[in-house]
Amino acid sequence: VEQAFTVEHMYKSSGKMQEIVRNPSFEYITFVIIVLYAAWIGVELDQNSAETLLEASPIFHVVENLFCAYFTFEICVRFGAFRRKWDACTNANFVIDFILWGLMILETWMAYVFAAFRLQVAGGGASAFI
Repeated sequence: VEQAFTVEHMYKSSGKMQEIVRNPSFEYITFVIIVLYAAWIGVELDQNSAETLLEASPIFHVVENLFCAYFTFEICVRFGAFRRKWDACTNANFVIDFILWGLMILETWMAYVFAAFRLQVAGGGASAFI
């Protein structure tokens, strides 16, 4: 009988990263965070009338940054658990998650960088951003 493929076969056999990723609690917590994030998107769409995150109320900044921080931790730990890093690039689930994470970072964290750059180019200086 052929054993079903699981991504765990691609993970290192020792080390903290693989230990975290193999722990069922990590999977459950990540799943709960994903569900909370989906709910948050609904709340944000309903309650946030700002055109961009930069114009939104502070609570939207805080929550978006917390989600970004968790998903950054999650993607880094998962990547670190792979025995061969190239295996992460060939795993469809990881690649999709990485793309989604990248888009989230672009939308949330890079928005601050782009805004600061626009202010610098416009002559506003860094103090106008802060």
